[in-house]
Amino acid sequence: MTHNFSQILGIVTLIFSIVFFGLGVCFPLLSTHKQLIFIKFDYDEINLLDSIAMFFDDREYFLAAVILIFTFILPILKYIELTIRILRNKTTKILQNLDKWNMIDVFLVAL
Repeated sequence: MTHNFSQILGIVTLIFSIVFFGLGVCFPLLSTHKQLIFIKFDYDEINLLDSIAMFFDDREYFLAAVILIFTFILPILKYIELTIRILRNKTTKILQNLDKWNMIDVFLVAL
């Protein structure tokens, strides 16, 4: 694989990742509805931003902070670092250190 092709592939993959990250933030994480036979009474959707606000409102500051840090702040830092890595063609240890904490938000949402 040539250097130019791998750089273009990296840029395309990064763009797709950012787009899907944005879609994951915007679309609902959970939806519920109550219905009797075919009549819907109540419908509710919760996305990640709503869950953070809900935890802050319920004074669950630790859970809200964990979701905020590991779902928004760390991925944005990773996107910035990956962009710098692709544009300057340099590797750093920042991404390796952030990878240790990759799945903690998924674990938290599962709980």
